[in-house]
Amino acid sequence: MWELAMRLRSAGKHEEALKQFEKITVENPQDADVQYYAATNDVLGREKEAVPYYEKAIALGYDEVDAYIGLGSTYRVLHRYEDARKILEQGYEQFPDNFALPPFLAMTYYNLQEHEKATTLLLQCYVKASLDNDVQAFSRAINYYATHLND
Repeated sequence: MWELAMRLRSAGKHEEALKQFEKITVENPQDADVQYYAATNDVLGREKEAVPYYEKAIALGYDEVDAYIGLGSTYRVLHRYEDARKILEQGYEQFPDNFALPPFLAMTYYNLQEHEKATTLLLQCYVKASLDNDVQAFSRAINYYATHLND
């Protein structure tokens, strides 16, 4: 059943895959991977239904950045900004070198009216992720002003 669900998911047949993953979660409620993949609900616009699967996956030890981004982004879409902040900050602390997570955290800071914090995070991530020689030439200045935006 797992192989079928993964094939359906890979083929973009999310509705069918979700049905399979939900069946598997009943049979394997303590499997973190199964819980994570059952969160396919959010791809279908069913964010509310995805939340318990993401939460359980993380609680059971699913330790991949995708779960933190998925849950944080889902919370954000549901206007649960403080929950989004908490989970995305946890993810950022755990995966500081992942460049996909900071934009989601910055958007959450924006929603919480923490514009300076959002800008600082994005600027620091930009410098860290950029391979561009011109950006790197100014990296010290950008990093300084990222934390001194009003100077």
